[in-house]
Amino acid sequence: MAKLLNLDALSTVNVKVLVHKEQEHKIIERTVGQVINAVKFQRKQEDRAMTPDEELEVALTMIQEAIPTFPVEDLKTLEMTKLSAILDFIASVETVETPEGKS
Repeated sequence: MAKLLNLDALSTVNVKVLVHKEQEHKIIERTVGQVINAVKFQRKQEDRAMTPDEELEVALTMIQEAIPTFPVEDLKTLEMTKLSAILDFIASVETVETPEGKS
């Protein structure tokens, strides 16, 4: 019997939504490429190879990729604690499971 992995049947368990100015913004699950870029960004931060303004620009890009409906103008007006909270929320571990009875 052939084994089958149906990627179309996989679903993210927790859909994440960010609310800002009474609008809901669905957070798009990160791709492998985005995770790689995030790891590279983290390494550069640890090595102090980026200036603070470069770090903020990368952070804004990461948020824009994850939440394309969130206006960049609004991102730039947020307090740093809120920006950090968004980054943490996006980076939180996303678990994936198959639908019931379809493993």
